Amino acid sequence: MKLGLKCSYSPEQLYDRLRYKPDIIELHLNEDDLFRDKRKQLENTISMLTNQGCDVYLHHPSKYNERYLDISHERKEDYFFFHLSTRILADICLSHSVKCVIHPHYKLTSTSAINKANNDNMIKGIEQIYPTEKMFFYGKTPFMVFLLPKTRIGSKTLLDH
Repeated sequence: MKLGLKCSYSPEQLYDRLRYKPDIIELHLNEDDLFRDKRKQLENTISMLTNQGCDVYLHHPSKYNERYLDISHERKEDYFFFHLSTRILADICLSHSVKCVIHPHYKLTSTSAINKANNDNMIKGIEQIYPTEKMFFYGKTPFMVFLLPKTRIGSKTLLDH
């Protein structure tokens, strides 16, 4: 069995988790972690962890401007940040051979309520980032997207695959 731990990439949290010699580290990111000096620090951290034999998973930032992000968006600025940050994460993941975790948030908002319209919007949002056929069925993407098992893609649900 593999040991997986979650943390930010701040030195205090990271070194605390490394004491347990984990096989997997999931780094939870904040909105500013993907830009300028913080991005360099993140990429250095990824290199250090992979050199130690850890599998690294990056967790897409949960918030932007104090608002929870979702794959579907109510505000244009959230949409732009979500897509920009996802593309940056794709570049980082492909450069370092790591994965990124994206999932709907757990706060109850109009975009997170479970209904057909939100489900359809979420699928469209994912398809804009990366074609779902490749994402779910060929595994040639750095993204791990967690959806409800009954989410429909084309004529089938995820449970059908």
